[in-house]
Amino acid sequence: MSAKSDRDNRANQLNPNNDTYYSSRGLSGAGGDDDDDAGYAPYLDPAYDQERFALLNGCPPRTETFAFGAVTLEGRTAYRTAAFAAPGSSVGKAAAIVQLEDYLGGFTNLARALLQRVLGSQDLGIFAIFDPTESCLPWHVPFYQENLEATRASISADRLQFTSVRLKPMPRPPDSSFLDALSPGASRRADQAWHELAATKLDILPFIEKLREAVVVDAPSWGTFTVPPSGYLSLDDYRKAWFRLCGDPTR
Repeated sequence: MSAKSDRDNRANQLNPNNDTYYSSRGLSGAGGDDDDDAGYAPYLDPAYDQERFALLNGCPPRTETFAFGAVTLEGRTAYRTAAFAAPGSSVGKAAAIVQLEDYLGGFTNLARALLQRVLGSQDLGIFAIFDPTESCLPWHVPFYQENLEATRASISADRLQFTSVRLKPMPRPPDSSFLDALSPGASRRADQAWHELAATKLDILPFIEKLREAVVVDAPSWGTFTVPPSGYLSLDDYRKAWFRLCGDPTR
């Protein structure tokens, strides 16, 4: 191809009125139908509505309501909801789900701190995340907003993300023969420590029942939080959310 042909081709690629402009970008020409508009509009207009683009390409925004609950070792309970609005993306159909999961990972620490503030206790007995998504993790409680009885029934010890040491199952008793072979008196000391630990344990079932009772339809809400495209809750976002819900932490 001659230098002149190269220049002409390059000029055509930069001219929106020429079919080469679109073919060089893997798009249909300017005379295409409405469906084609969804493909090349972002190239024509930087201010193109990305939400509409995501909708047309099956990658829409998504808003889900999660819930968080806790019970102190004294038996006090707190249960709150929060909505997360994920923007979605034109890159992948599961983008909003991934954004929600990533944001939830950071928000969990904020939710726990907020419930500790509500309950006036740093030593929570149990803490639970109620997850409405189809990708609900095994250590989250499935959240059925239209069927709270099913939600309550789903609460179990293995669905609690944070649990006090006093509520966790006891480890196996120490192996006396093995310990005595290592050091004289080791078995006696280990057995004493095991019984001391057993004396501090509490039955987790009453705490689970307390949490089930706290799951109600008209629970207080922390409002709606906008999930960034990255999905990650930054430290600045954390501080802003805390200030919004609790006021100035320096006062």
